Amino acid sequence: MKKQLIAVLFALCVLLIVQLPASANDMLQKAEQRLLSIVPNPKYGNEWIVFTLARGGYENDAYYSAYIEDVAKTLQEKDGVLHMYKYTEYARVILALQAIGADPTTIGGYNVYEKLLNVNEVATQGVNGPVFALIAFDSKKSAYPISDELRQQFIASILSNQLVTGSFTLDDETDNVDMTAMALQALAPYREQANVGAAVERALAYLQRALQTEALSSESYAQVIVALSALQLDVATTEGFTTVLPKFFAFYNTATGGFKHLVTDEADDVMATEQGTYAYVAYERFKNGDTSLYDMNDKETQFVFTDTVNHWVRQDAAIAQEKGIMNGYDDGTFRPSQSLTRVQAISILARVLQLPAPKQSLVFTDVANYASATKQLVQSAYEAGLIQHNGGTFSPAKQITRAQLATMMARAYTYKTSEALTLTPTTFSDVATFHIDTQRAIEFLASVGIVNKQATFNPSGATTRAHAAKMFVRFMDVIER
Repeated sequence: MKKQLIAVLFALCVLLIVQLPASANDMLQKAEQRLLSIVPNPKYGNEWIVFTLARGGYENDAYYSAYIEDVAKTLQEKDGVLHMYKYTEYARVILALQAIGADPTTIGGYNVYEKLLNVNEVATQGVNGPVFALIAFDSKKSAYPISDELRQQFIASILSNQLVTGSFTLDDETDNVDMTAMALQALAPYREQANVGAAVERALAYLQRALQTEALSSESYAQVIVALSALQLDVATTEGFTTVLPKFFAFYNTATGGFKHLVTDEADDVMATEQGTYAYVAYERFKNGDTSLYDMNDKETQFVFTDTVNHWVRQDAAIAQEKGIMNGYDDGTFRPSQSLTRVQAISILARVLQLPAPKQSLVFTDVANYASATKQLVQSAYEAGLIQHNGGTFSPAKQITRAQLATMMARAYTYKTSEALTLTPTTFSDVATFHIDTQRAIEFLASVGIVNKQATFNPSGATTRAHAAKMFVRFMDVIER
């Protein structure tokens, strides 16, 4: 009781000495601005700043898109190999991408998770390898599910690096506060396992002793805060840790919003500011009942493709892929400006309508060399009345014009609903010379909101993948009403 009272009095004294911002929001905003001043244009290598900003609630699509594009470019330039033995390079990229809602399984055409599948290789870096690999895999389990066996191998590898003192070590012999706290962050979800629970208790006991006897850096205090928050322990009230927050805040520079490495330093430090900020974010998330710092299982993937992050089609492209309408490419791109061909368009439309298998042989001679599945979709579309015979020629490889796609969609609507087209007068000034059926199809698309009503329609223009995604997603909404 006496020790607790002394600790509380000490905490109050430090808080009186250290001038803190008026509120948590003020502090986070100042720290956020400091991080942005350090890295105004994020690239590969700036993972912790990107991660920290995202987990702190900073929203800026342009900022995050710059990072996504550079990571994709870097992976392509390096043939997917970010480092030969530092596997934390891959883990931190995964964490940053998950934090901003991007997909680490398709970035630049590479699946970053795959570099972390061999526990023995990952462990050659030291215990921080399996620690952050496990954190990365657990950050969003649905993104790249691994077996329980592999997960237990990572846990065993981490536990094998615990010393008799309770500390986790990088060199097999030296106690290390930072590494111990990081190991606890990885092990926190498995505390109910007997072997893990015992290791956690020993590690906490070691940290309590170290906090009393060692002069620590701000990064050390930051990692302890993250660890206890992950373990669902309030660092402000847990016995043996009540001095952590006030000592931690002593490193905070209210003038700049950054954190110093050592209390005696005059200027703040980049790494200290990164870790100090995300530690405070971790604690705020704990107090607010949010998921822990590294738990992003509830985070939706917002940036599905690397080349649509800043594009108006981003949301429609993601929906199109989710619904199985249109897929991206192996390099993680959607290629929104690429033109859609006639065979691609009719294949998509046939899948949307879930057309039955054809009853007759293929009537188009110029589709004979395509895959069997494609030929069936084209023939099914013909039998459903979506395309005409045209002397047995379909011209599958030609770009489909906006007018042609409009006609196909109008026919598809009639096929699906057996309803007449809903038409309202439009203002398109460039469709008058087209066949009346084409004009009516375009009017229909505008009437139901598949295309926007504006001065021109550009009927002879090629249909890009971006425009196609938008039109197909809206078309599905219309037929599902």
